Amino acid sequence: MDILIVGVGNIGRRWVQAASKVECVRRLVLVDTCLSALDSTSANVGSALLVEEHCSVTSLQTGAYSFDLAIISTPALGRLDLI
Repeated sequence: MDILIVGVGNIGRRWVQAASKVECVRRLVLVDTCLSALDSTSANVGSALLVEEHCSVTSLQTGAYSFDLAIISTPALGRLDLI
């Protein structure tokens, strides 16, 4: 299972922690504008998972990505612009 998680703040980090414990998850794609949040979150994921980091959702719009689950963990104010 491939999972996209947009926003790796407090709640997003919890989603990453939970997803990394599920056996069928093979890839996590993390998106956040804060590079330090991406780095610290990725460092806490087990090595068995493929983790990709992106600083913008626009880098995913190439059509080369397909996800089984997308979790949008961002403040409500800008969430509509992401979709």
